[in-house]
Amino acid sequence: GVSLRRSLPTASGRPLLCGDESEAATGGRVVKCVYSAGRSEWCWSDAIFFADAAGAYEIRNLVGKGLGMVARRSLSAGERILCERPLATWTVGLADGDTSANEAEEMVKSVVAALTPAKRAAFFALSQSERRYGAEKTAMGVWMSNAYPVHPANEEAAGTASAGVFRHICRINHSCTPNAHQEWNEELKRETVHCISAVRAGEELTLCYLGGPGRGYQRDSRQVTLMAKFGFLCGCSLCTLENGALAESEERQLRLAAIAALLEAEPLPQDGDFVRLVTEKVLLLAREGLPECWTHVSMIEAMMRCRQLGNHRAAALWASRATECARNAFGTDSSAFVLYNQLAVGLAARDP
Repeated sequence: GVSLRRSLPTASGRPLLCGDESEAATGGRVVKCVYSAGRSEWCWSDAIFFADAAGAYEIRNLVGKGLGMVARRSLSAGERILCERPLATWTVGLADGDTSANEAEEMVKSVVAALTPAKRAAFFALSQSERRYGAEKTAMGVWMSNAYPVHPANEEAAGTASAGVFRHICRINHSCTPNAHQEWNEELKRETVHCISAVRAGEELTLCYLGGPGRGYQRDSRQVTLMAKFGFLCGCSLCTLENGALAESEERQLRLAAIAALLEAEPLPQDGDFVRLVTEKVLLLAREGLPECWTHVSMIEAMMRCRQLGNHRAAALWASRATECARNAFGTDSSAFVLYNQLAVGLAARDP
């Protein structure tokens, strides 16, 4: 396995608590992570290991996949695995749609060239899709194979879009039925990863690379998208279904796609119809074994429709359910959890 933990002294020699940072003798920034048993280790501070997450995973070679992330112990739903600063970020203007491929490549090269030697080495240590970008690694090939969107709070108003590459998070492989979820936390200025289901020791941790999760993608559509963007075909439990089980899954995915279109249609469905569609969406996700957190926004919209209908008890239930989604997938320090929890508490107080 690959371990980024090192036994390093601090320049000051003073003891640190979990999450404190110090300049190590090597000049690299590290944090001390205290394990529940009292054992502590120094870790590179690009990835913060909380005390309850220490020793949660290892990165190792997986048959047919290359490197991947595997749980070293049992993990609970809602447990934060990572809270990681990006190695590099790249922000572009949304109005720059006419940027040529050569111009974009030069921009990425300049971003990578500006990294410290250690971060540049970590960047080029990440995988590159040979099928899409060739065997020889390039800044653009590594970037396109690994980057995740990051969403600073002011981006929409500023007309920009940002993406980041991460030393650890980019090692997590894809599954159409993931057991983890990554999300940008603007308050922390870091990408977080949480387990969204219980994970056994030795089980691989996975994220979903498909955009707009929960919108309904049948198997052929998923495979075409993954091959076009990342150069691989998925062999997850959902994609390897056969016969009647596959037919049932395809029918559910088709209905999820239809519901997604209806929930975004103009004009929008009437309040009662809207709530019924969101309820059906939640049930379909559960039957497909897909994360409930993928529908947290629809839950809040259903809450607002119930309020308009005067059904404050149902509104409170939707707000509470969305809050639990945010707690498990984003963490209690996320802006979504704070907002949803405020709504849930307010509605519960109104309907004792």
